[in-house]
Amino acid sequence: MVDDWGINVFRIASYAEEYVKSPSEGDNRKAFIDELVDICAQKGVYCIIDWHVLNKGTNDPWTVIDEAKEFFDYMSKTHAGKAHVMYELCNEPNGDVSWARIKSYAQELIDVIVKNDPNSIIITGTPVWSQRIIAAADSPLDYPNSMYTLHYYANTHQQGLRDNADVALSKNCPIFVTEFGTCNSTGNGGFNTEESVEWFKWMNENNISWANWSFADNNETASLLKPNSCGSNDWDNLTETGRLIKWALTDDDLSGADSVLLAAAAIKKNKYLKRVEARIDYLGDCITENPAFLLEEDVTGLVDCAFEKDCL
Repeated sequence: MVDDWGINVFRIASYAEEYVKSPSEGDNRKAFIDELVDICAQKGVYCIIDWHVLNKGTNDPWTVIDEAKEFFDYMSKTHAGKAHVMYELCNEPNGDVSWARIKSYAQELIDVIVKNDPNSIIITGTPVWSQRIIAAADSPLDYPNSMYTLHYYANTHQQGLRDNADVALSKNCPIFVTEFGTCNSTGNGGFNTEESVEWFKWMNENNISWANWSFADNNETASLLKPNSCGSNDWDNLTETGRLIKWALTDDDLSGADSVLLAAAAIKKNKYLKRVEARIDYLGDCITENPAFLLEEDVTGLVDCAFEKDCL
């Protein structure tokens, strides 16, 4: 992904509930994370060690504070002084969990980490699945290298959440989008190119770093790879999400956004016409060869061009 996709950060999600359910496997999980941290260093990219609170039982991070302290004590000792390592304290607190409660939890862990690895970047999740970023802006942590998590899924969270994030930015709140999806917040259905592009533009304009969910071959919209791709080592077997994320990573200034949106419109029309998905592969060639499709927003002409190419 570093060489082909141009990534510069890799998020290592470690589910807190797995440590609670199977504590005997903790050493194996830590060893796997250590290996990934070392690979990131070799490849010259940042990594985020993410304590992934999410489901009932870990949604309130205080319920796993002891496990979290042990986890981050180990990680910050093992990877102390490594400039490419960041720590994410709680992925998505949710339910009836206030920022005050998250903040007190985070301060406990910051004290653990800084004792071993001073000056490290530490990212803290925010209430309601890391969407209430204004709360953190209004009452930040007492640690200068703190950042705060904003998560979104493009078909569920749109301009309203961006407006709230703008308020947080106006208060000098350092935001890191450590997770987002191109679809519904469930991770499945609702693939939305238009809103995804709006989010990419917003992050670019505000110099906000991001990590996508997820490089996986699960049978869900959020996955970048089609099912069974990992087992066959077919890393180019991309879903619609995969194509969109790879474009965003390789087109730094999003100069091809208009082409992406036109292609998305053509894909929708193609599906409506029930034409074969393979013809989508010709859309980029058609736009390059016939700029009028883009200038005139000629979706029908673009679909017909791709269809004719496939019939040659």
